[in-house]
Amino acid sequence: MKISSVSIHISRFFLVIWIMINLSTVGYSQTEPTAKQLFSRASAYHYGSGNVEQNYDQAKILYEQAQEKGSLDALLGLGIIHFEGRGVPQNYPVAFEYFLQAAREGILKAKYYVGFMHYHGRGVAQSYVEAVDWFYLAAEEGHAPSQYYLGIIYYYGRGVTGDMKTSFTWHEKAAQQDHPAAQYYLGLMYKEGKYVEKNQEQALFWFEKAVQKGDLNAKRHLQQLKKKIEKTKIASATVVVDQSRKNITKEARQKEQPKSVVIQSEQNSQISSSKEAVSQKDVGVLETIQAKMRSFSVTDVQEERGVVELPKGKCATPQPMHSYDHCTFVEINLSNADLHGSSFQNVNFTKANLEGSNLQFTNLQGANLTKVNLKDANLEEANLTNAILVSASLERVQGREIILQEAKLNGAFMYQADLNGGNLRRADLSLAFLVETNLNGVELSEALLQEARVRGIRWKRTVLEKTNFNGTLGLPPWILSQLDQNGIYQTKNNS
Repeated sequence: MKISSVSIHISRFFLVIWIMINLSTVGYSQTEPTAKQLFSRASAYHYGSGNVEQNYDQAKILYEQAQEKGSLDALLGLGIIHFEGRGVPQNYPVAFEYFLQAAREGILKAKYYVGFMHYHGRGVAQSYVEAVDWFYLAAEEGHAPSQYYLGIIYYYGRGVTGDMKTSFTWHEKAAQQDHPAAQYYLGLMYKEGKYVEKNQEQALFWFEKAVQKGDLNAKRHLQQLKKKIEKTKIASATVVVDQSRKNITKEARQKEQPKSVVIQSEQNSQISSSKEAVSQKDVGVLETIQAKMRSFSVTDVQEERGVVELPKGKCATPQPMHSYDHCTFVEINLSNADLHGSSFQNVNFTKANLEGSNLQFTNLQGANLTKVNLKDANLEEANLTNAILVSASLERVQGREIILQEAKLNGAFMYQADLNGGNLRRADLSLAFLVETNLNGVELSEALLQEARVRGIRWKRTVLEKTNFNGTLGLPPWILSQLDQNGIYQTKNNS
């Protein structure tokens, strides 16, 4: 009996232990997040979505945890974090390795990034040939940015033989997916008759689509095309009025009427009320023509000639109102050059001298201006979205209403720069040196000014929501009082 009692107690003891082990295992399996859940949370912190406050450090940690559990999408996320330099120092080689791993596993966007980095030589040796291969892999799966890049590659003949038909095909695919730059190039090809016949209606259609997405190239060409169409209409109307005038003069001579009834447009004489005189409608047309003609200046003619004489990707010495997208200008001297209205999208301007240059209305989206001298340059209404201006000199730059959204200005020197009304949302000005800079009315929300140096800044109406000032020296008390423990500004704006 005693032995049986002991056996029963031992059995009960092991039964309890077994139940506890199984319950703990069940509880653990229910609470431990999956790779998919970790990636979803990481993305929320990365982009500040789903009512989650943006936190790059937390995003990196969660991406790494998701990667350890086998998430391929987390490889892409880590690549983007290192590519952008968000929460970690910007590191293109590390970003490339993450992208390459993800691309080899079939992640669509990673294939695009591998192609992009080969194309621009970021983190890997520059190679158009390698870029083409990777862009094709993504483009054939319907990735619009990759399709656009293939259009560019065949348009300019980079790493392949130039082929306008193939360029048109890929630009059209991307344009139909609302890719603004592809829509611009499609409009340009219709405007200039490249592969397709010239078609002003189609050119207007695609330019207008691109303008709706904020493409400055398209905006410039749309204005020029409309002006050209208007001139054509005026010229046609002039022919009609001139013919009417000739007919009236002929009739007047036949009837031996005095010269006073003949229209003399050069002196803007009054039109006779006789039946032989030109109708009141023609008078209105003629006056409109004269007014329009007076409004066209020599500058208009020069600009239109510049558009006609585009360098077509040959990367010649830049001139105003030309397109130099994807060209490379290293250590070029363009001091005091007039480059207004030109397009330098994705151009490499490394160590270039642009001191005193006129860059008004230029498109510098995605351009690399590392160690570029922009002292006294005019950048009014220029677009530098996603541009890289690391260690650039912006001393006394005139940049009213400049667009520097998500631009990299790490270590930039900005002395007495005028950025009034500009857009620097999510721009990275870490380690930048800002002295007596005009930031009145500037959009600086979510920008990075970590360890920057500021002095004598004009901040009126500057939007600073969620701007990161961690480690920045020289901030006024009203900004310091609104910083949280991470150095992030919490009040919406300064009015």
